[in-house]
Amino acid sequence: MRKRLSLIVILISFVPFSVLAATMPTIAFEQSNTIMVTAGPAKEMTHRNNTHEHENVIPYQRKGIQQLIYDRGYNYTVAENRVTQLSYEDRKALCGYKPITAPEENVSENVMFFSCLPKAKKAKLKAVEAESQPSSSYDAMALGYVTPVKNQGACGSCWLFAATAEFESMTLKNEGVEFDFSEQELGDCNIWSTAGGYDFCDGGNAFMTANYFTKHGSATETCHPYAATQKTCYNCAALKTVNNWRMITGAEGESQIDTIKNAIQNYGPVYSTIYASDPGFRGYSGGVYEYWGPEAVNHAIEIIGWDDTLPHTHGTGAWLVKNSWGTSWGASGPYPGCAWVAYGAANIGDYTTAIASYEDSEGVIFYHDECGWMGYQYGGWGPTAYGAVRFTPLQDLTLTAVDFWAVDSNMEYELKIFDTFNADSSSYSFSVQRGTTQTGTIDEIGYYSILLDTPVQLVSENDFIVQVRLTSTESDYPLPIDYYDTSWLPAWSEIATFSGESYYSADGSQFYSTSFYDIGIRARAVNATNPCNKGDFNCNGISADADDLAMMVDAAVGKYVPEQKYDLNNNCIFADVSDLEMMKDASEDKIELM
Repeated sequence: MRKRLSLIVILISFVPFSVLAATMPTIAFEQSNTIMVTAGPAKEMTHRNNTHEHENVIPYQRKGIQQLIYDRGYNYTVAENRVTQLSYEDRKALCGYKPITAPEENVSENVMFFSCLPKAKKAKLKAVEAESQPSSSYDAMALGYVTPVKNQGACGSCWLFAATAEFESMTLKNEGVEFDFSEQELGDCNIWSTAGGYDFCDGGNAFMTANYFTKHGSATETCHPYAATQKTCYNCAALKTVNNWRMITGAEGESQIDTIKNAIQNYGPVYSTIYASDPGFRGYSGGVYEYWGPEAVNHAIEIIGWDDTLPHTHGTGAWLVKNSWGTSWGASGPYPGCAWVAYGAANIGDYTTAIASYEDSEGVIFYHDECGWMGYQYGGWGPTAYGAVRFTPLQDLTLTAVDFWAVDSNMEYELKIFDTFNADSSSYSFSVQRGTTQTGTIDEIGYYSILLDTPVQLVSENDFIVQVRLTSTESDYPLPIDYYDTSWLPAWSEIATFSGESYYSADGSQFYSTSFYDIGIRARAVNATNPCNKGDFNCNGISADADDLAMMVDAAVGKYVPEQKYDLNNNCIFADVSDLEMMKDASEDKIELM
């Protein structure tokens, strides 16, 4: 149980001075962190969606709120800004973060909802933190890794802005190029909006943005400018696509300070959340913000740094936060539009996630899990399970990576690609393996794209099967599935369409259809076109000359990773012994490469 003081604030109405003299406001203090100011005796407060409700909401009372902040010993200031001048309904709309939630009843014996932060992950992260203590301060803005502060308007789209801010920071850090990604495209083109008419201003979370970024990527603001209201998907061309994404903390992230610091040092600024319905936060101007109430987080922000030395009433240390409420908010803070927030205050740090890597949006991704992973797992027969999905390419391609959602930390995986799908009366099996078997381990919950050691050539309209064995250390339900049971989103049955091409197995020999749920396994491929003639590696118009032979020899002995063009015998193993012999024969005019 978290024990925190909180202070409840309800704003007073402006009344004529003659009336005010007869009805001086009463300021009631409670064991909570919101200041309660009412005209007359303190009135009962109601709650809806983690925001303060009061029928007679009035203009922002800066002086009264500031005095109460000082009375509590806090050292931050408030001022009028764009947010404080909004109507009550518009202020409510600003906080749109909605975490995924567990269902009220079990879905089936083979489906369960995951624990946000498995014990194994906590133990492992503690061990990592003990070995690698983060620095005492960090400022991504000062390092040039943060793009300008934006303004979400009177719309609960903070979950979109935090996601694009993080993606922009990563590309700026890695490439030195400042991209302005489109929040509107992300909001209008996600599957809940396109298939279910969902209004992104009603809120969302990082699982939804990660699903879109990994499937489609991010487009420019100029292609689809922000309108602060639901529009139509433009299907803009994506520039960058996320291929690795991690869940850093769960519902107790406010206490996992070093975990978040390490993530920022490893990946860059991160997506995180905070409780933001406190009037002190809405009017934040400068200093170290504090709020120690128990309310759940309801607003997404980007954490861009920290300083362990900044004092506050609960100790020292604060996060450097980039908000999406424009630059009039936090005008006297560390940077306009940014704030210092005390470690643990307002539950900051819950549901922190990070983009681990991305790529240019040039390839093709195969998937059946339209809604991605929303916390549901499949299994029930032990810690190891096999998942498989079948895809059919519409053009010749080279398969380069296998992607999947990892439902637990410390998972082991095994990847195989098969060419032939076999069906009998009750089960399925796969044969004619392509490429090589690949194994490994993952250390964090999230989305993984595993590059294949041996890329596989795909032929148009010839199906292939991706099989992944997953072993969990914490759960008997290791397979990620496309399913959710959330009241605030359109019903899953109205959004997702079962492909009929997802399969599971307990032992890897006999597979069965999942019947309703697609498994969260995907595949990435690139165009297989070779602009040069076969065997003409240096593209000089002469096939199998001395330079081409030398390049084949170097590739065969492992001096560099060979490309598809080195697969002369079309067995999908690049620069093997047979390819080398064919090149030697061609260089001696014994054969002609076709």
